Amino acid sequence: MNDTWIVCRRVDNGQGIHRIDKAGADYWLYRRDGTVGPVAVDSLPDIQQIEPERADDKTLYMVYTSLLRMLTLSDAHRANLRRRGLSDEEISKRRYRTLPVQSRSRIAKRLLDKYSAETLLKVPGFYIKEEDGRRWLTLAGTPGILIPVRNTKGEIIGLKIRADDPGNGPKYTWLSSSYHDGPGPSNRVHVPVFTGETAEIRITEGELKADIATALTGILTVSIPGVSSWRQALPILEEYGAKTVKLAFDADAVENLNVARALSLTTNALLDKGYNLELETWDIKDGKGIDDLLAAGKKPRLLKGEDAIKEVGRIIRTARENDPRHIPEIMANRQDLHLVTEEAIKALKKANSRNPYMFLRGGPVRIERGDSGHAVTRELTPDRLRYELARIVRWYKLSRDGEREDAKPPMDVVRNILAAPNLPFPALASIVRAPTFAPDGTLELETGYREKSRSYYDPYNAVELPRVPENPGQDDIRRAKDLILKDLLVDFPFASDSDRAHAVALLLLPFVRNMIQGPTPLHLIEASTQGSGKGLLANVLLYPALGAPVGVMPPPRDDEELRKNITSRLCEGWSAILIDNVYSLRSAILAAALTAETWTDRMLGRNETVSIPIRWAWVATGNNAVVSTDIARRSIRIRLTPSVENPWLRDNFKHPDLRDWVATNRGDLVWAALVLVQSWVAAGMPESSTVPLGSFESWSKVMAGILDHVGIPGFLGNIMEFYELADSENVAWREFVLAWWDAYRDKPVKTGSELFEIAQKVEGIWFGNATTERGQKTVFGHQVAQRKDRVYGGYRITFAGTHQGASTWRLVPVGELPDREFTESSPENWDKEVEDYEPF
Repeated sequence: MNDTWIVCRRVDNGQGIHRIDKAGADYWLYRRDGTVGPVAVDSLPDIQQIEPERADDKTLYMVYTSLLRMLTLSDAHRANLRRRGLSDEEISKRRYRTLPVQSRSRIAKRLLDKYSAETLLKVPGFYIKEEDGRRWLTLAGTPGILIPVRNTKGEIIGLKIRADDPGNGPKYTWLSSSYHDGPGPSNRVHVPVFTGETAEIRITEGELKADIATALTGILTVSIPGVSSWRQALPILEEYGAKTVKLAFDADAVENLNVARALSLTTNALLDKGYNLELETWDIKDGKGIDDLLAAGKKPRLLKGEDAIKEVGRIIRTARENDPRHIPEIMANRQDLHLVTEEAIKALKKANSRNPYMFLRGGPVRIERGDSGHAVTRELTPDRLRYELARIVRWYKLSRDGEREDAKPPMDVVRNILAAPNLPFPALASIVRAPTFAPDGTLELETGYREKSRSYYDPYNAVELPRVPENPGQDDIRRAKDLILKDLLVDFPFASDSDRAHAVALLLLPFVRNMIQGPTPLHLIEASTQGSGKGLLANVLLYPALGAPVGVMPPPRDDEELRKNITSRLCEGWSAILIDNVYSLRSAILAAALTAETWTDRMLGRNETVSIPIRWAWVATGNNAVVSTDIARRSIRIRLTPSVENPWLRDNFKHPDLRDWVATNRGDLVWAALVLVQSWVAAGMPESSTVPLGSFESWSKVMAGILDHVGIPGFLGNIMEFYELADSENVAWREFVLAWWDAYRDKPVKTGSELFEIAQKVEGIWFGNATTERGQKTVFGHQVAQRKDRVYGGYRITFAGTHQGASTWRLVPVGELPDREFTESSPENWDKEVEDYEPF
């Protein structure tokens, strides 16, 4: 690098200036300011003038040999090399070593007994470290396996590192001082230790790959430092007197245009110089490199002469088609609709391959930006699909004169694509806005589509996230808990430890949703009075994961409205649904949705259905909300009980503006949630002894395991209390049944007269939204029929047959067998049983 230019050895994005260094290797120059365009050749820097002075080959050989003598090879690294096909004899002969984490300055100090500091600082890998006014010589490099790189004399002139933990960086790097203003590697051809015949030589990329191929095939395999550096191999071939050259480039050449171009250029150069060309190919399923193939005990397919040339041509054509910069061309007025459709689908697949944005989610969808800027999914309608096809394909048509003219994507092709049964788009389960855990417990930090969890990470309102330790210590866990319990939740008046534990569970849910198989319950945030902070609690618990306030849905007027809301919001990819300020919560639709893994519904305005996975968090708020039995058993309670008469007038909060504090500290809160989960994952995901909540076993296992592990008590501890308080429905029916028994004992009675009169006097009996007495009787009759054989207050509701075409019911004390002299009814007969409400 210099002040104006950046040198890149590997990447050609079409905007760099191509040059060849004195060693014959390709490189590209890019302006620092990102501009492109013509430039005078005299103003271009010479790459040989950019790097600091490097020692000669003899000095490099002596220093590196001395360094390797001081190091050993760890058992883990030896086992790794054995798995790759190398014997202990080969491992010893090639002098592989382990680059340690510690003791590097001590190693450098020992080398100073033999070499001067000036000499060592010219050797890539050595540099001066300064700290607290002290200066000392040390060794650079990521811990891993050291691979000696040799010249034709067998001298070690460089060291390559196979990193143990490359993180987001490359797996193989040079031992270099370039990041410390010292010399970088020489980027030379690696010639493995070999004593056999050299009339036949193989060329590949990768030093360890070349060593393995040489050892397992008995053919000298040289490694070029990069596919664009193929010219460096030509003098090696000449020096060794090679007659036949085998090319063994990686199997992904068809997906990498740079590799394919280098293969083509190498092929042409070898043929021009009169070498016998042989091309070795294999299926990428058997391994990316030839070393993987050979270690698996397999052999490459060998192509010679014209067959090899044809295959190279096919590879470069395929790579050009796969290259994202290549725009496919399709003739729009071609009459074969099937073939045109196939070409268009292929173009869509290619455009979607690197950074997917088109998915299958109840049908084809694409990622768009909503009004607030965050990612949402939109149905890929004919108009939207036509927009994509116009953008990614160059459409043309042939005139009557055979002239080529620009054209538009044909609508019959658009419709045919949408009718295709299996579009090649990945499945999308959810859109997330923070790092989350994959089903196997892996923390996924990368943005965009994550195949493992079928989720799309849109870092909306992104914040700086502190590093999450792989194995969090007690200090990390303590700090994470303090952020959540002593900062975020400290001022909320939770009724019990269980209510607080459930609040933490809701905070964690979006981060671990992919680890949970099946549904998750409704989190009912309720309070004893208004102004207790229910809505605030819901928002601050979900804000860390969502990066925005949660979308609020008012209580639906009926099940039909709720169904439409669920469908539309699922289609858009919402991460949570909040039903705010409910007074009474009873809904067959909601009860069914809470235990469903997939939501199936008819699309609005269309006669077709969609099936969408439910991966969001269910939340509702209300003051002493009346909850039906079906909803209660599918919910967990988070109850707030302020100790003051007017809680909204409080002013002694730790964070007066909690929403602002949460937004400002979102990165730390996300870190805290991830740390608690990661600590449980690192411990092996220990199970809790907590009895799981029925229908939500996977959710219970994950949440109870995390909370128990980090020491947050009370999870699921208030379930029975919640059922008893929230189950006003059963309380009302017990009261009704007792009144029924007092009035009629075990006599058969009709619902439409005697029982309806009793029910009207009982608070809590639900008559639906009917406005007429007949409508209320119909709803009530259905409820009685649905409770057949249920026991309330010690009495079982039993069907007593029909009288004059009307259904009758009676009570039987528990312990007595019901009278079986009449015909039993079944759900399909309920409508008939409640038709006639006339008394005897």
